[in-house]
Amino acid sequence: MVDERRIISCRSEPAEPFVCGELVTCTLVISVLEDIPPNGRIRFHFTESPYYRIPPNYGLPAKGFVFFARHHFQTDNPQNVGYITAETKSGQFVSIELAPGRCFFTIVCQNGLTAGETLVVTIGDTRADSPGIEVAHHPTYGDWQLVCDLDCQGDGNFVRQDLMPHMRVITASPSQVLVRTKSGAVPGLPADLQIMVTDRFGNHVKNFRGTFRLSEDASNHATQTEFTLEPKDIGSKCWQNAVVFDEEGIHRVNVESVGAAGDASLRGVSQPVVCDSLEDDYQLLWGDIHGHSYCTDGTHSPEFFYSYGRNVGYLDFCALTDHDTFSHDVWQMMMDSAENANEPGRFTTFLGYEWAGELSQSICVLFKNAVGGYYPGSEDASRIPRDLIELIKNEDAMIIRHDMPPPGDRWQQLDRSGQLERLVEIYSPFHSSESAHNPNARGPLDDGNSVQAALADGLRFGFVGCSDSHISMPGRRQGVSKGSPGYRAGIYGLTAVYAAENTRDAVFDALLARRCYAATDRIFLDFRVNNQPMGSELRLREPRIIRARAAGTAPFVHVEIIKNNGVVHSTAQGVLEIEFEYVDETEICPNDYYYLQITQEDGNMAWSSPVWVDPL
Repeated sequence: MVDERRIISCRSEPAEPFVCGELVTCTLVISVLEDIPPNGRIRFHFTESPYYRIPPNYGLPAKGFVFFARHHFQTDNPQNVGYITAETKSGQFVSIELAPGRCFFTIVCQNGLTAGETLVVTIGDTRADSPGIEVAHHPTYGDWQLVCDLDCQGDGNFVRQDLMPHMRVITASPSQVLVRTKSGAVPGLPADLQIMVTDRFGNHVKNFRGTFRLSEDASNHATQTEFTLEPKDIGSKCWQNAVVFDEEGIHRVNVESVGAAGDASLRGVSQPVVCDSLEDDYQLLWGDIHGHSYCTDGTHSPEFFYSYGRNVGYLDFCALTDHDTFSHDVWQMMMDSAENANEPGRFTTFLGYEWAGELSQSICVLFKNAVGGYYPGSEDASRIPRDLIELIKNEDAMIIRHDMPPPGDRWQQLDRSGQLERLVEIYSPFHSSESAHNPNARGPLDDGNSVQAALADGLRFGFVGCSDSHISMPGRRQGVSKGSPGYRAGIYGLTAVYAAENTRDAVFDALLARRCYAATDRIFLDFRVNNQPMGSELRLREPRIIRARAAGTAPFVHVEIIKNNGVVHSTAQGVLEIEFEYVDETEICPNDYYYLQITQEDGNMAWSSPVWVDPL
């Protein structure tokens, strides 16, 4: 009896790893071990991400992409990127079928292939001056086995082949240093310090070895002379109690490499740190509350997701919100993963999922604890938003809008009580949904389906930012293309909260109170109306005294107060830090709202949650 799993074998050339972003040629040499009948088909997959399998196969391990396959695989122009050829040693004719939007191609053996035949597939064939095929912009994090399926009869019944080679994508050369510490500190008390070395795509360089020291700065000093990264640190390490800020104010930590850390010196600067001796009720924490694992269309496990967010992304809190396409058994595993990764005071995890029922928008459901009801939109009991709200209203939960309504539609208030529906993603790697007139607008936007339109219609949303990471890397500084340039390739978003402590109760309560803001970098922002924090609802008859304080990671283009979707005050061009007061003495109207919008010279932005003011 023929073993259908071993009808062909394959080796790939070259055998050494591919480097992120390089243009290469990859040759697959396929040996036919048993006869393949006419119209047999051989399919090669260049991702194990389940979303790009046909049919999708959720719940299986995945390690990412090898090439920009969705964009670059082509057979039309031998001088363009990604040209593919297939030929047999005997001259037997075979053809190539591409699947637009999918990361695989299929070799069709019209006349069949006999045992002993050799088939050579050249990906990025340069013989006619094609530059090659572009390697993906993020590594595979280990060996990745080529996925090959064989349909011997041409009837659509594909069988996975066992004898396939392993491939690996590794990071490019070190090019930048990310420096992070907590955004708040107390003079004289030591704070933690993270140093991460990345390539030009933002990947942490796994085998980096090098030493860093703090640049001279009268306002801070290190508790040790040097900070050394070893290969085992995979390009990122956090030192506890490593730096002390000696005086009040806004500080930044500058580091530089020492000795042979590459051909050029590596330098980095931290986000702004607000150092204040006054006791504050809240601390500023950074998190990402929307991302995916291989349980649906991400590339790594839930454990990898949380580990990356804590140890590489240097986040304070994190939520895994996979699409609602997994089973109830997988939900139990996800609850366990969230609970196991949670460490009160150090790293807070939340349980959630992305619901997609009979609504034009998907919704992230978030639970305060690592226990919650799983109500996918595909099930009759939770197919419409009203039923979902009814099911979760007695749980410690909230819903967060991810998508906008389609163009021409307006926002609907899903939770009439206003207790569960408090937040909207104003930024994700698809860009901003704030306004159709924003230069970084997430399309398609019009005057009725933007976040500003929702506010004008009376919905009282606080603002959050997210990565919507489908490579399971929350807290990553920059997005990466998943299969093609432009696919979630924007800067990842973040959510900042002012919470009493880093615990589930405190962070969740801060989100519910809308004491949070969205940002694309760790920009410091504080926004108050009559001394009440962002997210507040006030009833006043007196003038509104608006105070704002901000510190950027690059000079500001502007810092603007937005009232009822219009700019009423703009300032701060060219400065890194600003603190100001603005008084609004105009008549108070029902549902007046104010928020702060920041734009930096490097394109990074931040948006405070609004403060609403109604007449007393």
